[in-house]
Amino acid sequence: QLESLITAGQSLVTKHNQLELLDTLTREARHMMQARACGLYLHDAPTATVRLASLASAAAVPVSNRDFPLDSCLVAAAIHTRRQVAFADIQSPEYRELAELPADATLCSLLATPMIFEGEVLGVVAIFTDRMHRFDNDEKRLCAALASLGAVALENTRLYARIFQSEDVLRKNERLTTLGLLAAEIAHEIRNPLTVLKLLHGGLGLDF
Repeated sequence: QLESLITAGQSLVTKHNQLELLDTLTREARHMMQARACGLYLHDAPTATVRLASLASAAAVPVSNRDFPLDSCLVAAAIHTRRQVAFADIQSPEYRELAELPADATLCSLLATPMIFEGEVLGVVAIFTDRMHRFDNDEKRLCAALASLGAVALENTRLYARIFQSEDVLRKNERLTTLGLLAAEIAHEIRNPLTVLKLLHGGLGLDF
């Protein structure tokens, strides 16, 4: 497990595309935890919503692109408490009505682990099993380590995105500056002969 964790960490830190990173994280977590499915919910603090951004599953389950309010989400417990939260049986009616859960009737137990970076909850890694399962301490520690690696890697992708955006803005500004200098030079080259013509016209004293 330690070797797999190190390999997963090395793989995650090389990803600069956010979607690719999330898919890699859910895939590695599902494999290491030997789970039925693994979902990654991104948390948007300003709107108090979560969105299932990636899902690795043994079944072909569609991923909803909707934003779900925290007050109606099961994974919100991990966000509010900033701790891992386990649910032994999510097949009961009150759980199955929750829209943010993957549409897989075989999912039974859930371990929700918050992804925390510098005090901010970026998202939740959700491990689903297809049988009643009590997650032991080793499994919780392993999932927590994966979530921590994922949080750092996710923040890196966001920083890279901001850097690329800043570089693009700088390139555009540089082009505008060049165009401004060129326009000023052209205006200067046109103004000089016009000034000479004006002086000559005045000196000639012709009445045109």
